[in-house]
Amino acid sequence: MSAAGEILAALLILSGGVVIGFAALGVLRLPDPFMRMHAATKAGVVGAGFVLLGGGLSFGTLSGALTGLAGFLFLLVTAPLASHALGRAAYVAGAPLSGTTTHDALAGVLPRNVVDIAAARARWSREVTEIPVEEGAMTAIPYRSSPASAEATDLLAVRRVTTWLIGGPSQPEASQLAFDLARLSGAEITGLTALDPAAVEYREPLSIGGGYWMRWMADRRRVAMRQAASQALAEFERLAASVRRPATTRHEEGDFAALAPVLAGSDLLVLPAGVDRTGRQCDHAEEASSMVARARLAPVLRVLRRPPAVRRVLLLVGTTPACPRLAQGLIRAGLWPDARITVAPASAADPAQARIVAAQVELLQAHGRDAQAGQPLDADGGRAAMLARIRAYDAAVMGALSNRAGWLGALGADLHETVADTAPLILLP
Repeated sequence: MSAAGEILAALLILSGGVVIGFAALGVLRLPDPFMRMHAATKAGVVGAGFVLLGGGLSFGTLSGALTGLAGFLFLLVTAPLASHALGRAAYVAGAPLSGTTTHDALAGVLPRNVVDIAAARARWSREVTEIPVEEGAMTAIPYRSSPASAEATDLLAVRRVTTWLIGGPSQPEASQLAFDLARLSGAEITGLTALDPAAVEYREPLSIGGGYWMRWMADRRRVAMRQAASQALAEFERLAASVRRPATTRHEEGDFAALAPVLAGSDLLVLPAGVDRTGRQCDHAEEASSMVARARLAPVLRVLRRPPAVRRVLLLVGTTPACPRLAQGLIRAGLWPDARITVAPASAADPAQARIVAAQVELLQAHGRDAQAGQPLDADGGRAAMLARIRAYDAAVMGALSNRAGWLGALGADLHETVADTAPLILLP
């Protein structure tokens, strides 16, 4: 073999290796399956093809060169067809598009099972219906009609209701309850999909070689999060069409701080129970409803299931910082004005709770509510008797979903968590 042939073979092999290296980098770094498939195809055709041609020439025989050329032609014919078939299958299956993708040329050409809410469509809103709110609708949330009205109450108007479409088993019940409240009060209703792609990333120290696995898991969680939000949004739009109520949908993408202006612009936030902001099952303290309640942007109504009616309400006074203002929060929220309210302390051993109970009963009665003091929930009778008492209520008002503190708090049962697991509705003022 001549020196020129050896140099040409070496250059082909080196060029193929460089192309394969850049393609591997693209597979690791590009944001969605379609871009990664583009990089992988270049590695299979150009990179591997150059290596085959260089390897065939390096033998210095005609048969070796023809073998390398045959391999290159085979890749040139089959790899584009295979990548096209895989790309089509990924598109139809609903593989998520990158947020940098602003135009989908196949929209309306191929069917697509959309499971992602792309970042390119962030901060949009549209009217689901244009049916006006009927005048004179009866409301279960009284509000001040005018400052000089003789029948004016101290209940504030609920004019905007927002439901966070996170997903989870309780999401359909939460969406339906939000529409019930909007129908009864004449309020505007907004269905919010809010995604934080960084929330599913793994931030703990990793072993060698674990980075790729964790990125793969994070991508799967992002797809699951977007799919849950997409399904909840579709259900919300179906409800809007079926109940014939005007509704607005809105999408936000970013960290929780970016949601503050959106959530703070509502009189009441309706959230499903048992899921965090990514739509996954979680502990009580990690729930999205707990996170929003701690931010104190607006009253939060946590929905485990939708009761037929709310006739009895439990107001639980414990040791959380929000407990002294539970009655004020219920009054300002304007919910359940005809329900009978039982204000009960969490513990019989704390005299301060008894004084707070008496003060909040007086405040509720001064606002025309049917309120009375109840026995402590930890009174003798055992857990079965306590659960029977909690199940007698259609809703509860608490300062937090969990009151565990420190290592010792994880050892026993928490009363707030027991109520959260039992009561259909929880108001976190």
